[in-house]
Amino acid sequence: MPTVTVSGDVSSDQIAAALTDRLGPRYRVQQGKGVSFGFGMPHDADEDTMVVSTGSGRFWRTQVSVDRRGDRTLIRIEPPRPVQLWLINTIGIARKARQALLDTPGLKAG
Repeated sequence: MPTVTVSGDVSSDQIAAALTDRLGPRYRVQQGKGVSFGFGMPHDADEDTMVVSTGSGRFWRTQVSVDRRGDRTLIRIEPPRPVQLWLINTIGIARKARQALLDTPGLKAG
């Protein structure tokens, strides 16, 4: 599971904005949503969870979870299961989401 570690406390709003800005209009960032396993639609989740997707979000999607630990923030990028979706999304959206976060100047990877 790809993870980006950021120095300091970063809000979910900042992370969602970074993903939206860096990925562009083709991608949809849905805060407060989580990945349904299998081929289901995204489901309601807490504010520190979001889905990054294209289209309806049923196939091309990944989940981004925020975990704050003291002086750093861990951002986990979790492709869905089953294996077919995991492979497609790890290579595609998960990789792009991770790179978008690493390329955001306001997020200091630490």
